[in-house]
Formats: sequence, C-alpha cells, structure tokens
Amino acid sequence: MRDPRVNSKDNEDYIDMMEDYFQRTGELFYSGEKCEDFKPEYHYLVGATPEFVEKARDHSERREKLNLSEANQPQSPM
Repeated sequence: MRDPRVNSKDNEDYIDMMEDYFQRTGELFYSGEKCEDFKPEYHYLVGATPEFVEKARDHSERREKLNLSEANQPQSPM
C-alpha cells in the first residue's frame, strides 16, 4: 500500500540506515567487542538484543488445560 504523502526516497534512506545499523551491531557482536546498544540492565527492552538471549516460555501446561480442538492446537508445545 502506498501513501502519497510519503517520499519513497526517504523510505529507502531509512531502510538503508537500519540495515547499516544492524550490520555494524552484528560485526561488533561477532568480533567480541562491547556493543553500547546491548542493554541488559533494561532487560533488552531498548537497543539491540544479542543472539540466543531470548528464550521461548514453556506454556505446555497451560495448553493442556485449555483442551483445544485439533484444529486449534499451537504449532509447537512451547
């Protein structure tokens, strides 16, 4: 969907800026350097989150209690 009020060049510039940010952050992370954008003191609610920090919650007991039909079962027990 296109919004005529939005300049497509501005959109492309924004996307390029975000790609550059994540590229630089990834390079810092994989080289073992400290990245200022990782903020564990705020539980990663702001800034970047390094890989393998986020874990899926186990909702298997809750899922069993709901007695969902086969069509409404989740894709994964977690």
